[in-house]
Amino acid sequence: MYMKRNFKSFVIISIFLFAAGILASAQTYTWTGSENAVFTNPNNWKDSSNNTPTWGSTLPAATYKILNTPLRIPYLPTNVTLAAGTTKIEVGTNSTSASLKLGAYSFLGMVTIRVNEKGTL
Repeated sequence: MYMKRNFKSFVIISIFLFAAGILASAQTYTWTGSENAVFTNPNNWKDSSNNTPTWGSTLPAATYKILNTPLRIPYLPTNVTLAAGTTKIEVGTNSTSASLKLGAYSFLGMVTIRVNEKGTL
C-alpha cells in the first residue's frame, strides 16, 4: 500500500513539473528589422537560439522584445491575429530606446504591450 501511494505521488508530481515546464518555456523573439519594418515578417525576428522563426498568418503566443530600433521601426501592415495563449510585446528597456508603430490596426487576441522607460508607442 505504501509503495502504491508513493508511486501515485510520484506520477502526480511528475505531471505537475512537466506542465510547469511547458508553461515556462514560452518562446521569446527579439526584433532585428533585418529585412523590412513589417512586424509580422518572421525574417525580422530572432528566437532565443538566434534562429529566424517561422509562422503563418497567425503569430504564436510568445514574448516579442523590441529592444532597440536602429535599422527600422516595426509597424503593423494589417490586423494581427494571435494564437491562443499569452502574448507580450516589450518596447525598449530602461536604458535603450525603441519604438513600435501601431497605426489604426488591431490585435485579434489577447496581448499585453509594455512600454518601458525609453520605449515609444
